[in-house]
Amino acid sequence: MEKYIRKVTRVGKRILSVVIPADIVKELSIRERQKLETRRAFLRRYVDKTVLFKNTASARSVAEAGYNAMLAGKLDVIAGVTTAQKLTMWLLPFLPKKLLLKQVRQMQEVE
Repeated sequence: MEKYIRKVTRVGKRILSVVIPADIVKELSIRERQKLETRRAFLRRYVDKTVLFKNTASARSVAEAGYNAMLAGKLDVIAGVTTAQKLTMWLLPFLPKKLLLKQVRQMQEVE
C-alpha cells in the first residue's frame, strides 16, 4: 500500500491542501538537500573571496554586543561594523544610486 503525505500551504488568504505520494516527497527532499549543498559550495567558492566578507565580525562578538545592549535597555544596536561602515550607512540616503550600485558591485566581485 502506497503512503500519502498531506501538505498544507497558505497562499495569501487561501489554504491549499495537496496529497502527495510518499516516494515523490522523498525525491523532493533529496533535491532540496542537493540545492542546499550547491548553495554551500557557492558560498565557499565565491562569497568568502569578496571584499564584502573579508573583515566580518565573529558571531560571538556580535552576540555579546547585542546581549550587553539588551541588559543596558537599548532597543537599537549596530554590532559587527566599523566606525567607517556606520558613517557610510548614515550617508547612504544622501548618495546617488549609481555611485552606490558601483560600490556594491566592487565589493561583490571575486578577487
